Amino acid sequence: GFACGSCPEHAELAKQARLAHTDAPAPVGLGLSADRLYHRGHTWVEPGPEGTWTVGLDEFAARCCGKPDLLNLPEPGEQVKAGERCVKLQRGSLAARFPSPIAGEVTEIGGPTDGWLYRVRPRGAAAGTEHLLSRDEARIWLMRELEWLQGRLGGADESAGETGMAADGGAPVDDLIAACPDADWDGIWSQVSLEV
Repeated sequence: GFACGSCPEHAELAKQARLAHTDAPAPVGLGLSADRLYHRGHTWVEPGPEGTWTVGLDEFAARCCGKPDLLNLPEPGEQVKAGERCVKLQRGSLAARFPSPIAGEVTEIGGPTDGWLYRVRPRGAAAGTEHLLSRDEARIWLMRELEWLQGRLGGADESAGETGMAADGGAPVDDLIAACPDADWDGIWSQVSLEV
C-alpha cells in the first residue's frame, strides 16, 4: 500500500513542487501559453470569443510535420468529438490524422498559416476540458516527448551526425523531415498523432 496522497506531508510537498515549476521555462523553441490547454495528440485549445474554442497543432507537431502538402479540416457545422480524428495532414506519402481535443460544432476553419486549425462551439455549458493539460503539465510532458523524439532521430543518419536537434536540449529545426529524411517518419507521425 504505497499511497502518496494519504501522507500528512503530501499537500505541502505538492504545493512546493507546483511553485517550483510555475516559472520554469518551456522546452526550448516550443512555446507554451498559459491561455491554452494541451492534448497529448499534439493539439491545443484556447477559449475564444462568444463561447468558442480555437484549436491548433502544437509546435512539436508542426516541427515534426513541416509544411503539409494537404490539410483536411472539419467543415463548419460539422460535429467533432473529443479524441476522435478530424484533421488529416499529408506530406508526400506520409499522412497523420490528429484527434480533436474538444467536442462541439465547428464554427470556422483556419489553417497552418493562420496559426490555428478550426474553432468549435462546445455543446452545453461545459467545454469538457478535464482531460487536457495545463501549461505546467504540458511542459513536463513535452520534455519527455522531446527526449523520445531525439532518441528516434538519433539513429536517423549517424554518419552525418544530423538529428535536427541539439544534443544539449536545443530546439528542433522547423522542418525535421527535411533535416532527417531517413528517419522512420511513419512511426514518428503515428506516435505524435496517437495513432499507435
